Amino acid sequence: MREIPLISVLMPARNAQKYLPMAIESILNQTFSDFELIILDDASEDKTFQIAQTSRDKRILVKHFSKRQGLAKIRQAGVDLSRGKLIAFLDSDDISLPDRLKLQVKFFERHKDVSILGSWTELIDGDGKRLNEIWKHITYPEYIKAFFLFRNCLTQSTVMMRKECFRKYGYRNDYWPAPDFDLWMRLSHEFKIANMPVVLSYYRVTDKNMTGTHEKDIEKCTQKIFADNLRNLGVNPSNNEVKLHDSLERTAVSRQAGSIKKLELWLKRLITANAASKTYYPEIFRNVIGDYWFKTSLLNADKGLNTWKKYCNSSLQYNIYGKWKKSAFLFMACAVHRPVLVDVSSQSWHDLIYGKKMPVMREQ
Repeated sequence: MREIPLISVLMPARNAQKYLPMAIESILNQTFSDFELIILDDASEDKTFQIAQTSRDKRILVKHFSKRQGLAKIRQAGVDLSRGKLIAFLDSDDISLPDRLKLQVKFFERHKDVSILGSWTELIDGDGKRLNEIWKHITYPEYIKAFFLFRNCLTQSTVMMRKECFRKYGYRNDYWPAPDFDLWMRLSHEFKIANMPVVLSYYRVTDKNMTGTHEKDIEKCTQKIFADNLRNLGVNPSNNEVKLHDSLERTAVSRQAGSIKKLELWLKRLITANAASKTYYPEIFRNVIGDYWFKTSLLNADKGLNTWKKYCNSSLQYNIYGKWKKSAFLFMACAVHRPVLVDVSSQSWHDLIYGKKMPVMREQ
């Protein structure tokens, strides 16, 4: 019988013959070796299963499903098969950098209170060419928890979790095609989630990515997740209100006529709900709400200085840190009628606006 590893790496695969060898190699080449790699072939119609079986490395376990399982069931099957205390994920078309497992284990050893850990990720194309774009997710747990009300703050192929998280929670099949976001959102209310401020995986962008091939399905599922989370906050939203909430991360909708006033009232309602439910730390939640009010206003900068005046006159522009920087930036954008899109959930944004005054978890 094989020794029990510290880490179980789960790799679901479906018609993945083109990129699977590189994904497998990136795990076998890790500088940390105490792991098992579980490859889950979800009824592939190409040579995925045969490729998965080619390696003689004893740390690899291949599980073949003759009938299509779907994303939630295949991930849950991997969790059920896993033996490690830590579970890491890597999609079959992505790549883990050599030190990924070592650095994440080291982080967990130093931060016993963190249960789910991601990192930054760099984008590559179908040929493996780096696209000079890095997703720098926010790193601090309480901000991640608050931002989950508005968007996903983890990249699947960077995530490592303590297996104990699955004792109470699991993947839900009726949240396809975003069962990961659904799981992390629920976990965020009970477990601490952090991101390491370093690139540990390459995320491959192709025309077959889930976000491209199932965009409408993802939007519908995301709104379902938002509705769940809003109810947890104490808000029972209508379908139109869920769509309005979702528009905070959708540029075109946020710039529609009359949207800025509707969004202002909606954001104020969220602050009121949190004051009653105490779901999120009030100071942090107000900062996050203030950032989304700034983002909405900045997207409407083409309407001129009236947008800047509305922004300044609203109680939503309250922030303990960064208030004047944002006001000045918005004034300049409105003066030249130039809308700008900013990712207020990125670490780069927080470093720029808040600097060292904002609490951030960093690896020592």
